[in-house]
Amino acid sequence: MQRVLLRLGFLNGLLLGLGLAAGVWALDVIRLGREPVRWLYPTLALGTGALALIGGAGGWLTARLDSPLAGALLGLLMAVLATWVIVHLPFEGRTWIVWLSDQRFWGLPVYSAPEGLENVLAGFFPALLFVLLGVFQPYRLEGVLSALTPDYRLTLRAGMMLAWPMGLAIAAGVITDDLANERLRAPVQTVAEAIRTARTYDGDLFALSRERGVNYNALTGVRERMSARYSIQSGEIDSQSDLALVAAHFDNGAWLHCQLLAFNLTHCYDASPPYTRGFAAALTGDSPGDCPECSLRIAPEADAWLQSRRARLADQPAITFLAQAGRYVWMRAASPDGGYAVECLFRGLKPVTLEECVEQ
Repeated sequence: MQRVLLRLGFLNGLLLGLGLAAGVWALDVIRLGREPVRWLYPTLALGTGALALIGGAGGWLTARLDSPLAGALLGLLMAVLATWVIVHLPFEGRTWIVWLSDQRFWGLPVYSAPEGLENVLAGFFPALLFVLLGVFQPYRLEGVLSALTPDYRLTLRAGMMLAWPMGLAIAAGVITDDLANERLRAPVQTVAEAIRTARTYDGDLFALSRERGVNYNALTGVRERMSARYSIQSGEIDSQSDLALVAAHFDNGAWLHCQLLAFNLTHCYDASPPYTRGFAAALTGDSPGDCPECSLRIAPEADAWLQSRRARLADQPAITFLAQAGRYVWMRAASPDGGYAVECLFRGLKPVTLEECVEQ
């Protein structure tokens, strides 16, 4: 009998964790699922697995202790852990996915979770739900146990008795998502929709912007450069000023950064000048000329390192984009004959800082 109760407790907690995950990340799938957003599904899989594990372990332990007080305390602990996962997954969790997918970014704080009161508030509804369900879990499991078959298999009635709190968990997840994740999802969603519209709409983007209340006109200057296939990712988020930058890389080589203020698209621009012309000028020691957008900061250590190797790169190094993850970008510069090359790391999207270089 005890083994059956432990199994039911685990299943009960597992369903609660999955319900919470569904509520938290369903909008990510609905709104971003058809967009070419980098690292979206691996991140969601990581988060769903974590919440399922937290729920299952908490439900099993609550059943083992078989006490309303222990259920309340464990429910509170589950809510704290689940809230930490929900708040930090889009940032640190996505950073872990980046580290595993591209070793060049290993150890870099690609995305950092902002701190704020909303992160504390995000845990209120999961805490309320998990504490209440933890208190009543022993009584609920006794009811489920009585609805099992004589050989302790689930019946339809027992399954429904176990599953109905999932609806409450989904509702708590939806509220938590609005407090914790909207600031990362909304900018990417806005830019992806704007790119799709600007690429396919034949009319005047300014008139369309006035009609729909979305600034599609921000893409007018780069409209002809966009190809059908591309990837998109969140670049930088400044929660203090509500400023966000989103990066889009097209398979024809076009590279755009789009700026949003309070989730409203303000403008999009060619992102490459500081990483190409600005980088080339830093390598050769020349000026980028009349190119304000080529402005580039160089860390003192990186500047000294480059100065000692400028002769080996010659006057016209070949610049190649390697990878971008959030606010970090790797670029490659090679001598014209290909006999010598360096790879350099850039931090920040506006302004851009050349952080370090390594020889290849």
